[in-house]
Amino acid sequence: MAMGDNNSAAMIADLTAENERLRMMLSGQLDETRLVDMHLVDGELVMNLQGGPVAYIAEYMAQVMGHPGDLNNYMEVTVNHAVAGPMVLTLQRANGKTPHQLKVEAEAEVQRLKRHLNQLYGDPA
Repeated sequence: MAMGDNNSAAMIADLTAENERLRMMLSGQLDETRLVDMHLVDGELVMNLQGGPVAYIAEYMAQVMGHPGDLNNYMEVTVNHAVAGPMVLTLQRANGKTPHQLKVEAEAEVQRLKRHLNQLYGDPA
């Protein structure tokens, strides 16, 4: 067996061990996740979770979104899963409007402008 093969085998063994260690750590954290509260707000289900990976997820989301004012109120990240297929993860600041709320407002504004144009110029149909 060549020397490079020994290094590769050792590297694979190290990576496999690290993968197992991280899997066990994550498994333990998921077991520690607790549902603190769950309620409806304006027809949307809101869940408060504590423990486990929740703090890590919150930190990651904060880093992705940047500081208030740096980015829009929300952003979308496309991810792909081997079995489930492509998915879109939407991150939104809680104190701003949801993408759906913004869409509804924009559609209402379009309708308002159409009515205004009809008043000025008549129905184009």
